[in-house]
Amino acid sequence: MYGVFSVQNHHISGYEEEVRQGKQVAEVAKRVGVSQLVYSGAGPGVQGSGVGSWETKREVAAYIGTLDLPATILHPTAFMELMTERKFFPAASVWHLMPKLMGADRPVGWLTVEDLAVIVATAFSDPDRFIGREVMLASDVQSIAACRAIWREVTGRPPRQFPMAPLAVRAVRRHRRDDHVAMAGRERC
Repeated sequence: MYGVFSVQNHHISGYEEEVRQGKQVAEVAKRVGVSQLVYSGAGPGVQGSGVGSWETKREVAAYIGTLDLPATILHPTAFMELMTERKFFPAASVWHLMPKLMGADRPVGWLTVEDLAVIVATAFSDPDRFIGREVMLASDVQSIAACRAIWREVTGRPPRQFPMAPLAVRAVRRHRRDDHVAMAGRERC
């Protein structure tokens, strides 16, 4: 087996299971002697972000580093499809909740899923360049306000409106475990 691409989803399994699965994939990759493991982390890849999904991926990436395994760690930023594709997180999160939590003018790093796929393929095709590296990924940096303007320019209409009652926003802010609240305080590009 040449290589393994590894990414886990905490929305499906929870944080603890995400870490267990990520470590297990790395252990199996080492045991079978893969030539390269490409792991998709998230966020800045530094400890103490307060964002659960970033912390779990950082923990898995750190574990991979202890295995003497030929690996590449990628840190993609927010996916552009979060604004456009229903199969991703509801667009209400990006268009309405994120600006209320972090401000509409704060820069956000964006990446498309297709860009990530091309980068993963490139890492596999050029292992000498990528093995042993951690790479932050962003195709563009735009605020939510700028994205809203681009959306309007391209589609001729604003993004779909979702009522976001002030009480709901306050409730989300109170629950500090929520990744969106933590990201609002940490997102920097």
